[in-house]
Amino acid sequence: MILLRFPLVFSLLFFITEAYAEHCVFCREEVIKNQSVFQGEYFNVLIDYEPRVRGHLLVVPKRHLAKDLELSKEEWAELSIIIPKAVKVFSEVL
Repeated sequence: MILLRFPLVFSLLFFITEAYAEHCVFCREEVIKNQSVFQGEYFNVLIDYEPRVRGHLLVVPKRHLAKDLELSKEEWAELSIIIPKAVKVFSEVL
């Protein structure tokens, strides 16, 4: 897991293999439905079910990756848009 610190705390979650996908809690439709803040083409942004810090969000790629270096240019581009938007909204709300 890679942790980025902004005015809020974000966790970018990466997973080891596609084989893990069938057991991935973040791929479950009920988790996405109940915790979703934003759904992009490449990422789901979820409210942390058990946050350690108020305003903690999980930014979860829709495809399973072992490392952030495996993100495509398109995924990085979407991520660079998602994070500032989430920071702005939660900074205003929190």
